Amino acid sequence: MSEYKMYCKKCKNIKLSRYCDVCKKDTVTKHELICCDKISLQDSVSGKQKRPSLSGFLRKFFFGYQSSNDKKYSKGVTRNMDIDKKSDWYDETVIDNNTQEIIRDCHEPLSQHQGRGSAKFKK
Repeated sequence: MSEYKMYCKKCKNIKLSRYCDVCKKDTVTKHELICCDKISLQDSVSGKQKRPSLSGFLRKFFFGYQSSNDKKYSKGVTRNMDIDKKSDWYDETVIDNNTQEIIRDCHEPLSQHQGRGSAKFKK
């Protein structure tokens, strides 16, 4: 996006041509061109807490932006997930970045969390 303006160098008012309507004469013109652009950034953080004596992880988390292949969520989603095996608790909230609508809100014991992700294929 750009914007172009001309100013009178004497009275510093905006003028539309070489002639200044305020000074009532042909004055020196100061030209100003403003160019601006918009950039948006998204970030996220994830991690695992492990203990050497146990296999797998003790706690896993993900907070922030996540892209989506679904056309419905073209700007991606904000996902806040916390899996705590020690406390047997699962928290997940997924928010659409376009409409700020909550898509998924799940807070339950980890032992009861089934039928999602890799768990839905177990027999």
